[in-house]
Amino acid sequence: MSEDREFEVSLSGPGISVERSLSEEDAFRVLAAIMGKQAGSIAAGQDPQTSVEQQSRRPISLREFMSGIGPSTHVERIATIGTYLHDYKGVSAFTKSDIEEGYRSAREQMPGNLSRDISKAVAAGWLDDAGEKSKFHVTNSGATAVETNFKS
Repeated sequence: MSEDREFEVSLSGPGISVERSLSEEDAFRVLAAIMGKQAGSIAAGQDPQTSVEQQSRRPISLREFMSGIGPSTHVERIATIGTYLHDYKGVSAFTKSDIEEGYRSAREQMPGNLSRDISKAVAAGWLDDAGEKSKFHVTNSGATAVETNFKS
């Protein structure tokens, strides 16, 4: 994305009114935070309403989501499952058991040592402690890795 293009962003509501000029990159980060997975469609020039309607008509399975992302390691699969849980199931914090269920649901072979691979995902900066015992959430870096199909 080009750094020299500027976007005007505003937010208003009861007791707040903010207007900012942002770089294109920062504007799309804000858009991604607000719109989630739809942000890519909007950035590509697709009508956001059409995107919402398509998503609401046909739910996506974890298997479909993983096939579209193409994770090749267990650490990538864990980040992908966590992102799916957040973006499509509304789960903000998940457990090791949730990841195990994701592997079963997607018909993926379970890793030999899931705890180790979750720790590797944390070490990679893709997952973080969610503040509750044994619960994790996907970080911004993890979500970006998934959204870019793990191609930096």
